[in-house]
Amino acid sequence: MKGADDLNAKMRALELEVYDPDMSMFTLGGGGVLCLAQALCRDAA
Repeated sequence: MKGADDLNAKMRALELEVYDPDMSMFTLGGGGVLCLAQALCRDAA
């Protein structure tokens, strides 16, 4: 995500694949990326 350049660089340095989508259309409408996040499903311990 734009604005997280330092974090993205650190993750890439750890050889992680980083997706950097353009979220400007969502933020212009007053939305945020949290609304687009899918909750993780985890097995009960």
